[in-house]
Amino acid sequence: MLNTKKKYLKYKQKYLNLKKMIGGGIDASYKKNDDILTLTYRIDDYNKEIKYRIIDKLGEGNYGIVHKIIKDGDTKNTFIFKEGIRNDYQSYKEGINSNLLKNILDDDMLVLFQGKYESDFLISTYNGNDLLKEFNKNKQQIKKKYANTTTQLLELLHTINKNNIFHNDIKLENITIKDDKVYLIDFGFLTQSKSNIGTFTSMSYNGVITLLTVYNFNAYYKVFPKLKTFLKDTDIVGFFYCCIDLLFLTETDDYSSFNILHSLNISTYKEDDIYRLFDLFYFILPESERYIMEEPDYSKYDSKLPYKDTAKSIFGNFPDENTNLFRFMAYIYYKIKLYLIKNQTQQIWYKDFLKIMSACFLPDFNYDEFKKDFENIVSQFSKLPDDITPYLDYCSCTGPVLGSDSSSIPVLGSDSSSIPVLGSDSSSIPVLGSDSSSGSDSSFGFGSGPNLGLGTSHRSHTI
Repeated sequence: MLNTKKKYLKYKQKYLNLKKMIGGGIDASYKKNDDILTLTYRIDDYNKEIKYRIIDKLGEGNYGIVHKIIKDGDTKNTFIFKEGIRNDYQSYKEGINSNLLKNILDDDMLVLFQGKYESDFLISTYNGNDLLKEFNKNKQQIKKKYANTTTQLLELLHTINKNNIFHNDIKLENITIKDDKVYLIDFGFLTQSKSNIGTFTSMSYNGVITLLTVYNFNAYYKVFPKLKTFLKDTDIVGFFYCCIDLLFLTETDDYSSFNILHSLNISTYKEDDIYRLFDLFYFILPESERYIMEEPDYSKYDSKLPYKDTAKSIFGNFPDENTNLFRFMAYIYYKIKLYLIKNQTQQIWYKDFLKIMSACFLPDFNYDEFKKDFENIVSQFSKLPDDITPYLDYCSCTGPVLGSDSSSIPVLGSDSSSIPVLGSDSSSIPVLGSDSSSGSDSSFGFGSGPNLGLGTSHRSHTI
């Protein structure tokens, strides 16, 4: 028994020594011979070898080739092997960034080996399919597992955020699930101290400001310091859209959050679209926080989002200073209504759900207060009836009339499997549907104004 314990401690120490070197990568090389992978690394002035067997190819793209592997003689544990990683892509930073999460997340979420040269590799534990792949194959499981999956994700994000670490790229493909346990993966965009650039539906307001700054889009630069005095660094915006996307997977096969932004003419990393994303964040801020800029022209928002009376007919009472936020929630509600709501019980649940989720966009977001409300609402999801019954969605609208003609609604779940990532050669978010040239959403009766900006021109705003 004593010898067994000594062997275990010796193995554990070697493992920990290896992990210490991951921060700068390790001197290592690998060879592939058919399905055999041999990793050679140097430690304590000795060359060591580990043999793996490649059992599956999971994907290939700008970030290299991804394989599933098992250690020779050990069929219980499965690993991920990424090869050919270029050091100008975010994947090259995964191992280095992963080190920031030591003693914060479980070890099986961290990178085990990270090479340190161009066209190098990394090895990490395989923690199941990503949520997009897992629930596309098992749509019938979404309803049953939604509460458990999303509450675990919320807890993981709170854990890293309270330690002043931010993932910045929260989306279904960067979250995996195995034996009902949820894991975070892909730490290429991970930062310490402040949130940073990510994909459109994962960036916090501060992330958008960073993106504008990095790209030297300077129309609003004078207000950035004032905004940062009350904006929080957070991953909770990405959490919001993940929850929405997972709900839509019950009826579609891909990301629906991008369709929400695309229908507001936000679809590329080009200057005008980034300004529109900034404008959207500013527009839905509480009214008391919008004093820092001269009052913009909101008329083009009025042509896109339901009016205040419409929002109140959906969500009931809400603070007047959050009117624009709830107009945005009403906009999302009508997207959901078209695809997901089948009866009055579901209708009530989705309205309550969005009212709670709106907190994700508030500058004073409080995790402890949100967690209680969130856990309560998602615990009800699995109990919702699925029968299709007529229901009355009364709406005392004084704003744009919500049209019934859905012929021009963008088709969700079409050919849109790739998500644009900064640093790749993909400059635009794939359109979930047909022609992306106009970005209009006339089927919702909110008008088809081509610009989401606060005013006629971004360059003419008075700061």
